[in-house]
Amino acid sequence: MRKRIMAIVCVLALCFSMVGCGAKKKDSKDTSSSTTEELKTIKVAGNPFIGAAPLYVAEAKGMFEKHGLKVEDVQFDDTSQSVSALIAGKVDVCGGTLDAIMIAADQSASDKIPVAFYVQDDSEGADGIVAVNGINTVADLKGKKIGVDINQTSHMLLSHALAENGMTDKDVTLIDMSSSDAGSSFIAGSLDAAVTWEPYLSNAANSGVGSMIYSSADAPGLIMDVLCISRSVAESDDNEWVVEFVAALAEAQDYINDPATKDDAFKIIGEYLGIDAAEAELEWSTVKSYTPAESAAALSAGGNGYDVVDIINDFYTGKGTMDNPVDASVLFDPSFAEKVK
Repeated sequence: MRKRIMAIVCVLALCFSMVGCGAKKKDSKDTSSSTTEELKTIKVAGNPFIGAAPLYVAEAKGMFEKHGLKVEDVQFDDTSQSVSALIAGKVDVCGGTLDAIMIAADQSASDKIPVAFYVQDDSEGADGIVAVNGINTVADLKGKKIGVDINQTSHMLLSHALAENGMTDKDVTLIDMSSSDAGSSFIAGSLDAAVTWEPYLSNAANSGVGSMIYSSADAPGLIMDVLCISRSVAESDDNEWVVEFVAALAEAQDYINDPATKDDAFKIIGEYLGIDAAEAELEWSTVKSYTPAESAAALSAGGNGYDVVDIINDFYTGKGTMDNPVDASVLFDPSFAEKVK
């Protein structure tokens, strides 16, 4: 039950010696009037996911440079690796699901708890359950073999779906694997069902092996992706760059949503995710991307971020993955997003 904790500890140790196994970095395609010497270098750890699209566009179009930043993009396969890199001080920003951030927070000393400064998105169909032909509903999963990242985001979504149908984990057979492996194993025919996210979700659903029977669109607000900085940065006097980082993301979001530039934006996004522009645009419709104002509201007392924290606390303390509930007021800081108009 505690093997996820050990995995995070192992990754944390690894991060002291390297920035990321298999990580890929991309250089910004556009330049601004600023010289490299004048830019503040920021290392950003994340996972390949459509919700991070503004990051890809801002990097490719020189928007970070415009705001005085040089971003080095470090990609991992798992959110726990990204947050471990942040805690180890090997990156300046990490992106990931709120629940993964909270698991790390529960396992960290008080001065190492990450600070969520921006909400990237809510999943509204970007995460889901695919099942082989003949399994048409969640209820049909009873007794079936399901590939899922146990005690992680995908497991939370699966448990939510099972509960809605009067079932628990005990009614199915769980095979512990990463979301990417779950998608590929499903396509290979070794599973009855898999819980995964985009782009693995669409790949599995379109493989002809089966179809999607449940998605995060059926559980709105359950899966939230956030961006975090270290507590030392959040509490320092030298953190104005975080505001500039948010401003660049907001500019990129406008570029994606502008009819005049969206085609170029989705071409960029597709290149980052290894899909074509049309598929990138379709995947973008499966997430709700937050503006700075929406993000600030979500991270403020009474915001929907607090509601999600309560759900996550209940799930993970119940599973024994977290020892204690995480205090949203300690985890969230809306002040950076509030400064971007």
